[in-house]
Amino acid sequence: MGIAYSILAASLWPLVAFLVPKQMLGTAYGLMQSIQNLGFAIINILTGLILDQYGYFMLEIFFIVCLEIALLAAAFLYVYNSFKKGLLNDSPAVRQAKQEQLLKMSLPPQILVNAITST
Repeated sequence: MGIAYSILAASLWPLVAFLVPKQMLGTAYGLMQSIQNLGFAIINILTGLILDQYGYFMLEIFFIVCLEIALLAAAFLYVYNSFKKGLLNDSPAVRQAKQEQLLKMSLPPQILVNAITST
């Protein structure tokens, strides 16, 4: 599970900088950190309750279910991004080309940010 969390953290945190406009990065990272800490608190309480009432086997089942939910969420994000022809899986060169194409259209900056981040 430690490896799975490391992979998640290595991909999730940089994704915020790619998806959120620069002027909102501090708020986005703060919100992410708050949600993560709330999740840690709730999971710790649930872990203690499950361990006290049902033992280690059910605790492992609980952790496996949590990992399955995370896997399904990642798969959903991948499919949704592919369906919407998003930029998340594009190479840096392809992303740069798409951004330059949008810049050539002479749109106001906020429309460019919205077009780049929400396809």
